[in-house]
Parts: sequence; C-alpha cells; structure tokens
Amino acid sequence: MRPTPRRQPWFYRLLVKLLERDARTESLLAEVPFEDGERPTHVRAIRYRYRYTTPEERKETGEWWHRERVGTYVHPVGLADLRTRAPAA
Repeated sequence: MRPTPRRQPWFYRLLVKLLERDARTESLLAEVPFEDGERPTHVRAIRYRYRYTTPEERKETGEWWHRERVGTYVHPVGLADLRTRAPAA
C-alpha cells in the first residue's frame, strides 16, 4: 500500500510548522528552503523513489543514490488549508 498524507497525519503537522517558520521544526532540516525572515505562503511536497547505485554507477558518478521523481505527494497548500486537514497534536 502506497503511503499518502492521509495515512501519515504527522506530515500535515510538519507542513503547518514549516509554514509557521517554527525554529525547532526547521532545525530538523539540513537546509531551510525559505528566505531569511520570510514566511512562505504555500508549500508542496514532491515524491521521489530512491535506490542504491550499482557498483558501476558509483564508480562512474561517485553517487551512492539514484533518485527518480515519481510525482507530487502534496500539491501546493497554504496554512489555512492545512489547519483544516492536520489532526490535533
């Protein structure tokens, strides 16, 4: 069964926290994708499939992972949209 945001309610709460620019939530990210001081109006989540590279690919590219975009996990949504979807914490 493929995961969806409805089956992963924590994910909506994560998006709400990102839209609110919650510092504790942002500290979980390697890189914050928003401009300093700016609150985003919308966010979206893209879905990727990962696999290890083959030894040949690793030797040629130096990469450990191959990433393939497989679709949109959450289409662009704003804070008001998410607050109606996110279960209470």
